[in-house]
Amino acid sequence: MRNILTPSWFSPSRLFPMLLLVMLVILAACGIAPPPPDKTVYIVSETGTVYAVKGTDGSMLWQHHMAGDNGSVWGASSGLALVNGIIYTSSSVDGGYVYAFRARDGMVLWHTRIHPEGTPSAPVLVNGVIYVAVADPSLTSSNVYALKAADGAVLWHSHIKGCGSSPRVVNNTLYLSADACSSPPDVAQQGYVYALDASSGSLRWRYQAVDSFISQVVVLNNIAYADEISGTIDAIHANNGSLLWQHRVQRRQLSAVAGVNDSLYVSAAGFLYAFRASDGAQLWKVHVGDHGPYEPTVIGNTIYAASPLEENIYALQTRDGASLWTYQAQNYFAGAEPIVVDGVLYFSMNDGAIYALTSNDGAQIYRYDTPGRKLVTSSSLAVGP
Repeated sequence: MRNILTPSWFSPSRLFPMLLLVMLVILAACGIAPPPPDKTVYIVSETGTVYAVKGTDGSMLWQHHMAGDNGSVWGASSGLALVNGIIYTSSSVDGGYVYAFRARDGMVLWHTRIHPEGTPSAPVLVNGVIYVAVADPSLTSSNVYALKAADGAVLWHSHIKGCGSSPRVVNNTLYLSADACSSPPDVAQQGYVYALDASSGSLRWRYQAVDSFISQVVVLNNIAYADEISGTIDAIHANNGSLLWQHRVQRRQLSAVAGVNDSLYVSAAGFLYAFRASDGAQLWKVHVGDHGPYEPTVIGNTIYAASPLEENIYALQTRDGASLWTYQAQNYFAGAEPIVVDGVLYFSMNDGAIYALTSNDGAQIYRYDTPGRKLVTSSSLAVGP
């Protein structure tokens, strides 16, 4: 029989992880949240300032006001991406700009002006290329750009109708929706789903929706999905843009479409729906609350749903919509997609705070008060070392 007390087995290097695991189990059993993780939270404000916040205590590590680079006091951003220690984001001051920051200290690596006027979408990085759409001030057309992530050099750009969303790139094809972003919309303007060659920007196909407003595109198993404001879900063949099926839910609110494997999730008023992605068959429907729409975000086997009209964050099972937990925050949801890193759920609220919960049970780990209510709004956040 092996002697487990020999120095080779019962050593400090083995003992510490065992004690840490025991402590976490005891804390969970007592309902006590673990200490804040040693991470950095990166966020960008609607006024064009990038912030790095220390995860352990919420202190500011660095900040950079992108609008200030051009002598302006105003700017805007739609979100950021963190890849390999570099933050990629956008600013609308004096036109559309894309920036690259070194995450550890906020040093600007490069910034490129991609359009004389307009508001850029959140950038997307795929295989060393950044893709971003910039809506023109006319709110009737957009330009889609591809830039080298290494230095910001523009590789190509394409002109499309409508106000372009943040792109999705799958198998060297760039998909994005473009709609009438004016309010009320021009009745003559309709929403579109575009497929462009990701290498050249050339048009592969364009699908014309019935409504003026359409959600961002989700691509699963060679099918592109988008949700129209009337409640119509469009399933479009990713190769040629032909319509495969449509499904209608009763509502007049636009919902984000979330998808994983062979399931789609959308919101309608106070309900969440799950549909089979291959043919649109309804899998389940659950009542979440009375203040929808509840924007779904799928991470693993969990749907995280929140509404800009309500304080609660909901966690549900993807399999059947069963409730896992509900967290009541102190203000309304800001609209940025929640993210999960190492078992911690991060999101922002309209009170200008960043929240962190244990993703399995919704216990609050911490809440960070940020410098102002305009800090996080609907822009995305990122978490890194």
